[in-house]
Amino acid sequence: MQRIHSGTMAEPRWLNRNEKNCFLRAIENIGDKKQNQKIRNKAICYLMLKAGLRVSEVVSQRLDDIELDKGLLTVQNGKGGKMRRVTISKEVIKAIQDWLDVRGEQHTDAVFVSQKRTPLTVQGVEDFFKKLRDETNIEGLTPHVLRHSFCHDLIEKGYPISLVADLAGHSDLNTTRLYTKSSEEERRNAVEALSASS
Repeated sequence: MQRIHSGTMAEPRWLNRNEKNCFLRAIENIGDKKQNQKIRNKAICYLMLKAGLRVSEVVSQRLDDIELDKGLLTVQNGKGGKMRRVTISKEVIKAIQDWLDVRGEQHTDAVFVSQKRTPLTVQGVEDFFKKLRDETNIEGLTPHVLRHSFCHDLIEKGYPISLVADLAGHSDLNTTRLYTKSSEEERRNAVEALSASS
């Protein structure tokens, strides 16, 4: 859980391995009987967890922004009004393609639409995350936790801060450096391991 200490920034909250597995199982299970909502929600979550998009960037995606054949998408209006090109993995490409296959004709060029066939909103994604929190019992689970997990996982795999900052659209490397710090849980596990081995 994030705690804000006097004079310091809040620690980013990311998913540990067990939480991530639990989360990925949950997004396969929550949705309408038609299955379309599950497919849409999976694509949304993958864009945040596996491509590092902010929730506002996800709901702002337009059909012309996505080039699945090139494995690229464009964020037209990121934080600070900045545009950036985002490289997406085969896993994310498949999740988006699966959604586009069932999306059907709409009266909007928004990639993600609601059950009312209108562009999905940030609030709509937040409402889905309330259900996810109930389903998973993951404390503090929000859309932004997925973005934090994306950054943390890349750092943990040894990728340089400059690359992670580029992928996440961070203009300040100090923002990315937050992910080089261990979480409170990781620090606790480390010191408890000493007790167990003594």
